[in-house]
Amino acid sequence: MTARQMAVAAGLTIAAPAPREPVLAAAQAADARSRKKRPSTTVPSSTGQRIVERRMAELHRLNFARPARPYGPGSEGIWVPTRTGLRELLADDVSEDDPSIGAGTYKHQYGCGEVYALLTRLDLYHLTEREIRRKHAEEDHRRYSLKTGPESWHQPDGLVYPTVEHVRDERPIAIELERSRKGGTRLRKIMERYRAHEVIDHVIYVCTRETLVSTRNVVSGKPIAKGQPPKTPMEETVTVIELGDLYSALPAFLADRGANGVPEFTKAETRRFGVAVARYF
Repeated sequence: MTARQMAVAAGLTIAAPAPREPVLAAAQAADARSRKKRPSTTVPSSTGQRIVERRMAELHRLNFARPARPYGPGSEGIWVPTRTGLRELLADDVSEDDPSIGAGTYKHQYGCGEVYALLTRLDLYHLTEREIRRKHAEEDHRRYSLKTGPESWHQPDGLVYPTVEHVRDERPIAIELERSRKGGTRLRKIMERYRAHEVIDHVIYVCTRETLVSTRNVVSGKPIAKGQPPKTPMEETVTVIELGDLYSALPAFLADRGANGVPEFTKAETRRFGVAVARYF
């Protein structure tokens, strides 16, 4: 694993080149120490998590990253780069062959991470996009994906199960983070596939300010192009939430769908979240 991949896996979602040798050497040294301590060939299920924790501890020791709670005490904790870490990440003398991830992808991952963090705080069973892709490959892919062509599939950005903790006992609600605008026809086809899905019961579109109006227009059935007739409204299948209102709108929606014990966040918490999202998006 390269230093760049290490940073991405550990949560350092920064659209910048890979760190230089100090960070890479520290991670390799931490891995080497771990291998000496664990000679067993049996790989426990939590190995990946321990690797990330070990690498983040090493980055923290070198003052490249620090823990933070951007939305106040009790909010979800994340790792952020320090000034020293940013200088390393933004160094010019890196290989041109280092893998890179575009800023748009980072923003999408950031938004999805905020949704997952909120669902974790609500103590609701959910699947991330990565978990959905794994289950799509290992299990019955029709349960988790939309068929978009003879050999093509579309996975939602998340699945949440409001009332039970087992994926076989309940029809889930899909979550789509709509960060950039899609064509109305394409978006309508995706929504229609959700409406016809055998397992997925509903879909929530979490939209940025850029995509909020256009997504709501498609859901309401407004003509996609001039001269076209109105479409059938999709409100029974699709709910649209603005990303900045996530902390107030998503808990209320899930409580209406039967989720038990969903907490209500204070106005200060929801305001802090909305301000932070507005700055980033």
